[in-house]
Amino acid sequence: MESETIQLNTKQRLFADAILACKSQRDAYLIAGYTGKSRNAQDVGASQLINNRKIQSYIELQRKKLEIRVQNKYDLTQDHIVKGYNTILENLQLIIDNEDTDKRTKVAALKAQKDTKDSLARIAGLFNDKMTTTVTVKELKDLTLEQMEELIKSIN
Repeated sequence: MESETIQLNTKQRLFADAILACKSQRDAYLIAGYTGKSRNAQDVGASQLINNRKIQSYIELQRKKLEIRVQNKYDLTQDHIVKGYNTILENLQLIIDNEDTDKRTKVAALKAQKDTKDSLARIAGLFNDKMTTTVTVKELKDLTLEQMEELIKSIN
C-alpha cells in the first residue's frame, strides 16, 4: 500500500507525521491543529485519531519506508546489529577475564555487558517499552465522565 492510496486529510496527516517525529499523542493532536476544551478532551481526541485505521496504516507504511532507507544507507539489518553486539560482548569478556585488568575496569566492562545484553533483548522483543491499552466502545458507553477521566489518568 503506497502513501498515495492512504487518503488522510491535512490534519490527520499532520497528526501522523508528528507521531512519527516522536511527539506525544496530545502534542501531535495540537500540532495538527485540533483543539479541545480540556486536556482530557484533547487526550480523547488524540486517542481516537491514533486508533483510526487509515492513520495507523499511514504510520506503519512510513515507518517501514524509513526502516528500508536506514537499512539501505547503513547496511543495518537485525542480523548485522546482533553480530556487532556479540562482538562487543566477546571483547568485554576478554577484558573481564584478563588477570591484568584492574577492578574498576572489570566493573565497567560488566556494566557494559549488561547494557549490551539489554539491547539484544530489546532487539529480540523481550522488553516491552510501550504499554498498549485497548478498550471497546461497548465497555466505555456505561462509564460516567468521572470514571472515564480516571481511566485516562490511569493510562497516562
